[in-house]
Amino acid sequence: MADTQSPPRKLSELSVLVVDDNANMRRLVLTQLRAFEVSRVREAGSGVEALQALADFVPDVIITDLAMQPMNGIEFVR
Repeated sequence: MADTQSPPRKLSELSVLVVDDNANMRRLVLTQLRAFEVSRVREAGSGVEALQALADFVPDVIITDLAMQPMNGIEFVR
């Protein structure tokens, strides 16, 4: 199946999912993304929440923490 969407040309056009169980780290990443004018951002506090978010949000990029509980970043990516 051919991809009907053209890839983003600027960082500000990206959609990003940030997954981290530490709220302070999510806030830090979100602040950096805003500095690059990325406005389509969703956040999740766990791998389970991230999987639920993917039901109605298709990000271009996922930034995830490796050491989360109960589902770590590698388990989430699998």
